[in-house]
Amino acid sequence: MSYYTSEVSSKLIDPNVYIANLRVEFQLPKNDYGNRMRLENIGLTAGGSPQYNTYIGAVSSIKSVRLLNGRDELDSCREVNRFLSWKRFNKSNTLSLGIGQQSYKNKYGLCFSGDGSGADGTDANAQKKITKPMDLGGAAKLQLTTDAATTPKAYLDLKECLPFLNAVEVLPADLFPQLRLVIEYETDVRNMITVDNQVVTTTRPLLAVDVIEDDQMVKNMMNDLNGMTWNCIEHDLCRIAASNANATQKVVNRLNGFNNKRLMKFHIQKVPTNKAENVDDNNAVRDGGDLYSQAFYNEKFNARINGRPKIAGPSGAEYPNQRLALTVDAFGECTTFYGCNRQGVDQPDAVTSKNLDSGCQDYYGLYVNDIIKDFELEIERQTFANTVTPPFKKPQSSGYDVHVFGEVRKQLVVSGSDYQVKYA
Repeated sequence: MSYYTSEVSSKLIDPNVYIANLRVEFQLPKNDYGNRMRLENIGLTAGGSPQYNTYIGAVSSIKSVRLLNGRDELDSCREVNRFLSWKRFNKSNTLSLGIGQQSYKNKYGLCFSGDGSGADGTDANAQKKITKPMDLGGAAKLQLTTDAATTPKAYLDLKECLPFLNAVEVLPADLFPQLRLVIEYETDVRNMITVDNQVVTTTRPLLAVDVIEDDQMVKNMMNDLNGMTWNCIEHDLCRIAASNANATQKVVNRLNGFNNKRLMKFHIQKVPTNKAENVDDNNAVRDGGDLYSQAFYNEKFNARINGRPKIAGPSGAEYPNQRLALTVDAFGECTTFYGCNRQGVDQPDAVTSKNLDSGCQDYYGLYVNDIIKDFELEIERQTFANTVTPPFKKPQSSGYDVHVFGEVRKQLVVSGSDYQVKYA
């Protein structure tokens, strides 16, 4: 049912609690709200004119988001900036270029230039680039200033990280009289801007909401609420130990965060345990900060769900594009390019074109649709001994954090003016 009528009005809400760089809380006045909630005026100020995180822009400043009614949590996302880096990857290139860059103030999107011949041995004829922004008015539109009034700001449609809002059309006052939105900010400057030696300060955000003023429309929409289901976003973490040897390393980690829940699908992101590897020389943060997913050399992957492997064969998914195909089957279209999910032994941080982030877009996942009793994640890689230290990046030997995001089934059960949110 569509509620776009003259009986719907948009409102801007100021935060009731705002502590810069720490947290913000919006307490919504009692009203019948639609499901369109947008966080606006998201930004940072800093000296030295750094730019926002290359991959997800100003929204990198948000660490977690929770939607509550009083003390009851309706939905949440605990690793918002990391999850949004995946959502940016899990989009068509058209959306990344046409909407994502403008709304997030990032530089992610496939723009090609040159004929690909490389005839003169220079960058001029290379076919490129992965982090090429559309013209938003010059680099200054992506650079932070020291003034909250002039620094570039972004907005976030909360449906991106709160799937509950995709499932419902209305949040009626009779059912949810004490709606609150609670946001916590990122604390690691390396995940927010392109240098690590500047102090950042958050800008005061606003919440845009739709108020439905047609009582009959609200009643009709409420009839569809009982039994509503959606996939909430839950997170777990495991690790791959450093291995400074010429060897094959196989790690099997048991994840308990999804036990006794219906896991529909999951994806993983791999980032260095030593965050110093995310910073290059001269305090320059590598593209994406810690919000990317590193490919390994000769990597293999499988998941054992309730004692059974999800991918047939003795080695599971053995090849980069096999993992990518499984991911696309589970999640749909992704914005990729050749080399984004491959890592060679001697491959530098940037390939020949000097613009493609080699091996840093190796997100992958699987469709599951099962009640989890036992979940084991198997990752194998080839490691190599080396003697270099950070800021050199060492995907061939470093230890890695493996972030696992699962889509878990939940249900809203309504009885009169009472409700219950439970796992489906």
